[in-house]
Amino acid sequence: MGTRHLICIWWKGEWYLAQYGQYDGYPEGQGLDIYKFLIVPGNIEKLKVGLEEHVYKVTSEEAWRMDTEMHLSLSARTAAKVLSIIANEATSKVNDDESKSKKTIPVYLCLDFANDGLFCEWAYVIDLDNEVLEIFGGAEHKTENHRFKDVGEPSDSVPGTFCSFTFAELAEMKTEEMFIQRIDDTTEQDEDEAEAVSQADS
Repeated sequence: MGTRHLICIWWKGEWYLAQYGQYDGYPEGQGLDIYKFLIVPGNIEKLKVGLEEHVYKVTSEEAWRMDTEMHLSLSARTAAKVLSIIANEATSKVNDDESKSKKTIPVYLCLDFANDGLFCEWAYVIDLDNEVLEIFGGAEHKTENHRFKDVGEPSDSVPGTFCSFTFAELAEMKTEEMFIQRIDDTTEQDEDEAEAVSQADS
């Protein structure tokens, strides 16, 4: 299903990834894939190694000229699989020092899509500094402490804050169903709070 989204990584105080995806952006789709990646022991450390040693950023013009069949990290179909691509590169066998030092995974930071309040339906931020997965849905106006406050112009919209889980909390969710249930619980709580505010104003 065509549900456009962003999958981002924040590390060392900057954006390392802002992957545009075109399909299955809802929590039961890409959100679940991110959860399954993060809870595997060792994946986060491999992801860090891959980001530091094998990922390099390209411009939109460079990305446009590159073959997405050869560079899956630039494909809108790759989505959350980009996390495994990066992590697996950190553990791939190399035969010489030159191969070890070569950056092999191009990424384009599609951060401006975060300002598209109509089409950016979901956004996920893996905060490696604070070990938190942040989930955003819909759009809202910028606030002083918003994750995307420095993306785009001051008047631009940004993904709406939805919920977040620490990596420790994710690890405690023993099943995929538990992860989805926690998100559903957040949705119900938000709806209850909205209804309470509406009744108070009427």
